[in-house]
Amino acid sequence: MIKTGDSLAKIATKNKISAELLADINGIRDVNLIRAGRTIKVIRGPFRAIVRKKDFSLDVYLDQTFVQHFRVGLGQDSSTPTGEWRVGTKLKNPTYYPPRGGDIVAADDPRNPLGERWIALIGVSGEAAGQHRYGIHGTNDPESIGQSVSMGCIRMFNEDVEALYTYLVTKHSTVTVVE
Repeated sequence: MIKTGDSLAKIATKNKISAELLADINGIRDVNLIRAGRTIKVIRGPFRAIVRKKDFSLDVYLDQTFVQHFRVGLGQDSSTPTGEWRVGTKLKNPTYYPPRGGDIVAADDPRNPLGERWIALIGVSGEAAGQHRYGIHGTNDPESIGQSVSMGCIRMFNEDVEALYTYLVTKHSTVTVVE
């Protein structure tokens, strides 16, 4: 039950899920408009993801329960590092700063290769250990999904990365990349 002073963000943080997911589950249109006394459904997270490079797939789990499957694009020449990653900063409608130099591409520019969402990944173990320039993002090139053509990031259809964005939470969710 929602108490006076509660917010969806506070409830979500306490349960290691996103406020957007909590709103979706409960049919709340505005995460900033809730009323005390309302009973809501709450899931306890965090969610985690497993990327299988050989299948170009990303599966989302809550504990051991399978939640959703997505197709992905990966780095060329096996440049998507395997191992364990922790979710870092999440951005909606990100600006693109080319990692190898070049022109910065504004968030709403159709040339922006990141699409509508950016989920930063922080390498914890395996080949990923110590890495911090990788992420999961949308794409302006949907034909790249199912292929190894990126600089190493995990690409998704824009509508799919928007869904994934609601599952994964900063600092708590993990992404495991396996061959």
